[in-house]
Amino acid sequence: MPQLTGQEQLFLGVTGSLAAGGLIWWAQRRLRYANFPSSEFFQPEVVQEIASEFPNSSEDAFILAAWDFVGREITYEPIWSNLTFIGTRVKCLKCYLPAQVLERGMGNCVGASALLASLLATRIPGDRVALVVGNLTLNGVGGHAWVEVQRSSGQWVVLEATRRPGVNPWLSVEAASRYYQPMAIITPLELECYSPSLCVSFAGCQCLGALDKLYE
Repeated sequence: MPQLTGQEQLFLGVTGSLAAGGLIWWAQRRLRYANFPSSEFFQPEVVQEIASEFPNSSEDAFILAAWDFVGREITYEPIWSNLTFIGTRVKCLKCYLPAQVLERGMGNCVGASALLASLLATRIPGDRVALVVGNLTLNGVGGHAWVEVQRSSGQWVVLEATRRPGVNPWLSVEAASRYYQPMAIITPLELECYSPSLCVSFAGCQCLGALDKLYE
């Protein structure tokens, strides 16, 4: 069998390392992608025990407690998610569902919103709570996710899951519409997507800094 020269051995070594690295990258990328029904963003059974500790005095008190829990317990993670909605399913890169957000103790706007929506869904009917994906048009911020919930008064409000506690969360959907622009609305019951092809993708979620002036 012919002997390889030093240069040939070096070339094969580098090529093999690159191939192995590419395979690992491909495998990791595949692992980060998920394809699931959009309703799986809501996992009330996972958070039922947590939600049972929240007040029963009024629905508003419960909503505030859920929002406060996410703000206190979940660290905002400034990573982007890329979502594509097709029919009633979502293909998502770097999406963490509520159980994973709780386990990790952190989440970006998608993960934190899914957790908050799941907490709310333990007591509030599915047609009154939504995880919304769209654009936040504030200081150039692009893709974003948030929660909308209908209070017992009938008013729909935006709940910003990336906000820290201690800030008034009651921002009406009407008042927020200048900045929060829905592209897909997900409830435990259905997915409504405003793209003509029933799909939408977004990236570049960097939420916290630009939101401050909305809640002053």
